[in-house]
Amino acid sequence: MKRMTPSELRYRVQQTGSSFFDRNTLRFFGDTMSNFGCSSKAYAVTDRHGSKRQVFAIWRKHKPNSPLRNDPDWSKPYYFDAQTFARVYL
Repeated sequence: MKRMTPSELRYRVQQTGSSFFDRNTLRFFGDTMSNFGCSSKAYAVTDRHGSKRQVFAIWRKHKPNSPLRNDPDWSKPYYFDAQTFARVYL
């Protein structure tokens, strides 16, 4: 598999029907795709149900221009399954 980029991850996630990276969603949160960094390779994590999964992580590089700016969790990563590209909650 080639190296994962934020744009490639966005494409794969949108194929699942998710609105996580939709233009309107990003605009609502004051974000752009250029503000995201992504893990280039999948790595193993244990989700909140105790299942081991291979995931890609994506995170914000800078605070967004929205009310989230004051949220202390703005920099926490989001995880997506490496096989299905569904969101994974840890």
